[in-house]
Amino acid sequence: MEKTKILIVDDEPSLSRLVQTMLDRTAAYDTAVENRPYRVLETARTFKPDLVLLDVDMPGQDGGDIMRAMQNDPALKDTAIIFLSSLVSKSEVGMRGREGQEHLFLSKPAEPVTLVNAIEDTLKATRPAMPAIHE
Repeated sequence: MEKTKILIVDDEPSLSRLVQTMLDRTAAYDTAVENRPYRVLETARTFKPDLVLLDVDMPGQDGGDIMRAMQNDPALKDTAIIFLSSLVSKSEVGMRGREGQEHLFLSKPAEPVTLVNAIEDTLKATRPAMPAIHE
């Protein structure tokens, strides 16, 4: 079975490596990291992630800019996104955005169990349900 692909986007290499290590330890994900905001779309088109963990506050292009660019890209428009931000307190964690375009926001650094649960919940919500097989 093919592993779920997660692209980790953060302008701080130490934080992205920490998240990658946490996810790699689960052995459930194939991960890639992009630390340069201006390269995210190119990396995402090549890697073809199922989900992007996206930092909010980055120089040049912030997470919202990248999200909008992904939504306007036919190859990336259906990619699930979870925002990670040090700008969000633990009490503010949850869904944000306009109705129908909400994305989960997690506070950095996210606990491993919280992060994995958020990934799995987001993927369940964004993937089409498998039809039941009747014999």
